Amino acid sequence: MALCATVRSIPTLAAVGWTLIFYSIFAVLFFAGPISMVSGELSTMLPQEGGPQLWVKTALGSKWGFVVAWLLWVQMFPGMVMVASTLGPLLGNTFGNVELGNNHLFVLGCILVIYWIITILNLKFDM
Repeated sequence: MALCATVRSIPTLAAVGWTLIFYSIFAVLFFAGPISMVSGELSTMLPQEGGPQLWVKTALGSKWGFVVAWLLWVQMFPGMVMVASTLGPLLGNTFGNVELGNNHLFVLGCILVIYWIITILNLKFDM
């Protein structure tokens, strides 16, 4: 949901009104629900490390396994930047300084700090 509805898009999404609740429930039932069930089934069938890349590699071969791994990486990088960029305005509002949330250097600093914290946690705890 964070990729669809950020702090800056709340006024635009509010214009949709109560219909947005229906669309959100529809998305969970017919998109997120089936994906979570498929992921759960495949992760129990193939318990090795690798996730979607391993599943596709096992089913379709190394070439398509690489394509899936590459597409996931390409999708996750800008997606995580979008999610991390919402923290700047949220912190600015939390501190009572709205201008801080609109400062591009502050938002960039938040993105870099979040990325490095996640990277260090991933390297240290093998997440």
